[in-house]
Amino acid sequence: MVHRRCHRRRSEKPVGAREAPEPAMHLLDELRQGGGDLSYFRAALLREDVARFDRLIELADTCPDLAAYLKAGLYAQWTKGDFRTPELKTEIEALLRALHAHCAGGRGEAHDRALRQAWAIFDKRRLELLIGC
Repeated sequence: MVHRRCHRRRSEKPVGAREAPEPAMHLLDELRQGGGDLSYFRAALLREDVARFDRLIELADTCPDLAAYLKAGLYAQWTKGDFRTPELKTEIEALLRALHAHCAGGRGEAHDRALRQAWAIFDKRRLELLIGC
């Protein structure tokens, strides 16, 4: 069983673990469900994003230091071969900061809103970049 501090069901709680409030990772739940009639390209990108979020959540457990998390998370195959990732660095770092804050215990509407906003800005810019190539 993989221990996921940010996103796990109560039934997955490790034996002897203290009771913590459930996270409000609504964004990841929405990404997992998809969004209606998606193109093949958009659906494939969404599947990759869900897998990337899962890896980044696990990374947050092993990199409690924000600087180390940003460095490790920046090149997580955001673009094919990460060749265009430097062009998205600002947006990716904002998303990683919001995700790290959430995984470090940030709960509630404000953290959820910050994560959604960072995701929307990143996703829009990435699509502009990928479609424009």
